[in-house]
Amino acid sequence: EPGMCPICGLIPAHELARFPMEKALGSDLYAVECSVCGHVYLSPRRSREYSRRLLAGLDSVPYFEKDRPLREFAANRYLENLERLMAPGRLLDVGCGSGIFLDVARTRGWTTYGTEFSASCASSLRERGHFVHEGELSDASYAGSSFDVITSFYVFEHLHDPLGMAQTMKSLLRPGGVAFVVVPNFAMPSTWWHRFRGTMNKAPIWDVPAHHHYFSAQTLQRLFRKAGFSGGASAGVRGNGLLWARPTWMRPFLARVLDAFSWLPVSSDVTGLFRA
Repeated sequence: EPGMCPICGLIPAHELARFPMEKALGSDLYAVECSVCGHVYLSPRRSREYSRRLLAGLDSVPYFEKDRPLREFAANRYLENLERLMAPGRLLDVGCGSGIFLDVARTRGWTTYGTEFSASCASSLRERGHFVHEGELSDASYAGSSFDVITSFYVFEHLHDPLGMAQTMKSLLRPGGVAFVVVPNFAMPSTWWHRFRGTMNKAPIWDVPAHHHYFSAQTLQRLFRKAGFSGGASAGVRGNGLLWARPTWMRPFLARVLDAFSWLPVSSDVTGLFRA
């Protein structure tokens, strides 16, 4: 399909990087930057079915569970922020993996739902009592305006249609509900360094063909604003680097230190908090 920008619908002319031929597509892949809104993504655009097959094969229960303590720590941090906005209610996690975030959310009083492409992950989630739809969010039978919070961690960079996903999320949130989204940060310092040197093909942000979209705080915010949300996105310095601190007792202390410098836009992640 033509590589049209998912935010503004135009076909940009500015090429950032070129990748060798992807056999399933039969052509080279190009990282392009929209000349209107600045969003970066791969062209030509993959089909929806190709994206679904890719997502179904990416994740497995062992992939997530090997880092369970780190993921539980991150989940508690995210939920602490959400619970400053509202009491626990109905929460849907899109692309929920093996369900570590949902496990933690349930212990904190949330009623948990999820969507997941991986059959093994979905089966494991159901065995633990979570309400899970195996497949794409748009195919689930959830009622409109039925969730207080919808979360999505490292999913939007994989999607065929990120704007459609954001619009679906808005339709499922009650008025005033929250979408909480985390994606890799395209605008981190290493990307700018490779752009300055003319070596963009070597930038660590690329994960081809698994990732199709590369967001900055500005472009993630534009995407959700176009879907009808208010709110914003940030690439604050804290990111998730604190999760890998050793020894583990340092993590709470490091989190407080990095919170004090959260205004610095140099994180490896972009975090978006949007109101329906």
